[in-house]
Amino acid sequence: MFSTNKFILFCLFVLFLGACGDFQKAVIVPLPAHTPQLVTECYLENGKPYRLLLTESTGYFSGVSLPNVANATVCIKYKGGIDTLRYKPAALDSMQKVFNYQSSKNVVFDTNNDYELYIKDQKGREVTAKTRFMEPITIDSVSWKFDKKEGKESRAYLLIRFKDQPNVENFYRILVQKSNTNARPRPDFFFTDRLFGGEGGVLTGYNFEDKDTLFVSLYHISKDFYQFLDTSRDAARANANPFALPSGVLTNIKGEGTGIFTALSFDRKRIIIKK
Repeated sequence: MFSTNKFILFCLFVLFLGACGDFQKAVIVPLPAHTPQLVTECYLENGKPYRLLLTESTGYFSGVSLPNVANATVCIKYKGGIDTLRYKPAALDSMQKVFNYQSSKNVVFDTNNDYELYIKDQKGREVTAKTRFMEPITIDSVSWKFDKKEGKESRAYLLIRFKDQPNVENFYRILVQKSNTNARPRPDFFFTDRLFGGEGGVLTGYNFEDKDTLFVSLYHISKDFYQFLDTSRDAARANANPFALPSGVLTNIKGEGTGIFTALSFDRKRIIIKK
């Protein structure tokens, strides 16, 4: 005969099996029809040509690639002049991005005047955006320290110091690249100055070896770009986590589209790690 405790456990086991059976039932969740939008990425960099990536958003189950959008009207206005970007796919640049529109005109570093973007595709969809260069923040120093391991297993971390502007909300991005500025940045992180009191200091992990040549870049980014990076990361995490809440991406693109249009202000140092 069952004891009281065994009877309770038996009942719980039966309930658990019943619950597992319910979990196996198919659940149909109706999804709203997806309306494709233009997706724009454009990063202005001093002395480099206007370059832009224009694609189209797809539904959740449509695959991971974004359809290319050709033959659109893409213009950038600056100080009264308007330059038209032509459809011409380009290779990767220092931001590890691909472009399909560009022009021969080079970007001029200017913290006093806006750059304005206008796009209209063959379906009549229009988007606009506006950006301006931030004042660059200088890297004061880059130092490093090795762990206590011996031989090739020994690795170093970096301490990157800079002076944060007091009483002003600032946003930053730091990239560290090995060998050249076209290499994949590791690490690549962005942050606010909320914890700084005029002196900025950022530590990396133990990622570097003796005699590594590194390019350390400190980007002073706009609030728009910071929010775009932050919400894009949250959306990517939510997409891979069934228990996370859906996350929308904040953008400075207005009209029938999303993405980012921003100007890149940065300071960069080349260093060689030595024990």
